Amino acid sequence: MRRPPATGRPREGASNPCNDAPVDGAQRGQLRDWGAALVASGDDERRSSGRAILMLLDRIDELEGELARRQERSATPAPPRQAEAPDPDPDAALLLEDTQPIGLRDRLRLATGRRHD
Repeated sequence: MRRPPATGRPREGASNPCNDAPVDGAQRGQLRDWGAALVASGDDERRSSGRAILMLLDRIDELEGELARRQERSATPAPPRQAEAPDPDPDAALLLEDTQPIGLRDRLRLATGRRHD
């Protein structure tokens, strides 16, 4: 009995199960030429196939650009963060507007100035 193919991405360092070679610039150029020729044809089905090829190639270019930008960002070290100074006055934090809802007990504590239970 034949086993179904494994799903998901192969582990890093594992061989490519499809033995697909990456598409180089010359091959992409050829695909663009084919897509443009199909778009210029008189048949509706061929025109839509050509548009699909061109859209896919554009998307590949976008994704490769995004990947290159992410790799550049991860290669450049982030500037060191400055440690924030602790609040010298614990009541100063209470003066800031907080959007998190609080319960009645906490509101009464804030109104009466009590800090302990």
